[in-house]
Amino acid sequence: MTMQNVVTKIDEIQSFTNKAGKNLNKHDIQLREHADRILAMEQGGSYSPPPPASNQKSIAGELSNSNEVQSFLEKKTHSAGMSLALNKVLPDIQNNTTISAPATNPAQVIPGVLAAPEQKTFLRQLFTSVPASSSSFTYTKETAFTNNAEAQNGEGTLKAESDITYEEVTKQIATYAHWLKISRQNMADNPAIVDFKTRRLSYGLELKIEDAMINGDGTAGKMSGLLDTGNFTVFSPTIADTAIDSVRKAKLALENNDYMAGLIIMNHNDVSDIELLKDADGEYIVGKPIDGGLRTLWGTPLYSCKSVAAGTFIILDTVQAVSVHVREEALLQLSNSDGTDFTKNLVTMLVEARIDIAVHLPAGVISGALTV
Repeated sequence: MTMQNVVTKIDEIQSFTNKAGKNLNKHDIQLREHADRILAMEQGGSYSPPPPASNQKSIAGELSNSNEVQSFLEKKTHSAGMSLALNKVLPDIQNNTTISAPATNPAQVIPGVLAAPEQKTFLRQLFTSVPASSSSFTYTKETAFTNNAEAQNGEGTLKAESDITYEEVTKQIATYAHWLKISRQNMADNPAIVDFKTRRLSYGLELKIEDAMINGDGTAGKMSGLLDTGNFTVFSPTIADTAIDSVRKAKLALENNDYMAGLIIMNHNDVSDIELLKDADGEYIVGKPIDGGLRTLWGTPLYSCKSVAAGTFIILDTVQAVSVHVREEALLQLSNSDGTDFTKNLVTMLVEARIDIAVHLPAGVISGALTV
């Protein structure tokens, strides 16, 4: 046999081996799919191919891409920080389902940490946001307007005089923050825990800010919220009026003072009570259950939350009456210089935001009981 024939035979054997390997791999995949189908049928369920892995970007991923954070992990610095915009904390409203990649062995480990349920939107997302450039902000608001405009009573006569009074208001930006500990080893080895703790810290901060925007009393560095004394006009319900009647009358009160109702805030329980109202024939009054529930009332967007007490509502002009002033969005800071952290190999994770709400015109915010 010539050398050329030997080379040809080797090439043929190599080609056969490659084809055999591909076929074996293909059959192996098919056998595993059949095994999955059989297992699903034995367990009384239906089989569906595993979904593709999600490409959702995590906070842990952003931490790993941060030069400042990496320098901290490599012990080059004693602290680090990363800004967290609100849209990094909240899941995508349209698609907030995270799909894990299929397991490659029977002992599947679900990625991440399973947390308690979280609300999907926050009140401050519905207000006008104004960047703050200092630790305080000042605005001038009108307190009274006497409109005596009138036609001149003939040539040479005195024209009508009107009057406007106003005042200058200065407010301090409030700081809201909280922290927790994590070991340096855990931070370096378990990005899922870092992601989870960062999200929970940021989420908890937003919950507190939302409650302060409504109920803050302005003391001890707190916000002066919508329901703080002097920030709203009191509404008194009429006997025999329903909750729906009261909201409409409060909206009318805004309109009579040239405000435009931009938002209604109510407790979840009150929204449910309104949705369940029926007429004498047993038909739902505000709409059919298949319509998806109450999203507007009298043409005004409705926001439900737990921070407003049951039986109470707020209706306001979100453009003219109120604004939110943000000095610093939520900022994640890491440090091993807190107390004995350095000697214990601990890291303090601190999330902080500097933000405040300003009620410029209390007549544009109406609140009271829904019914007598």
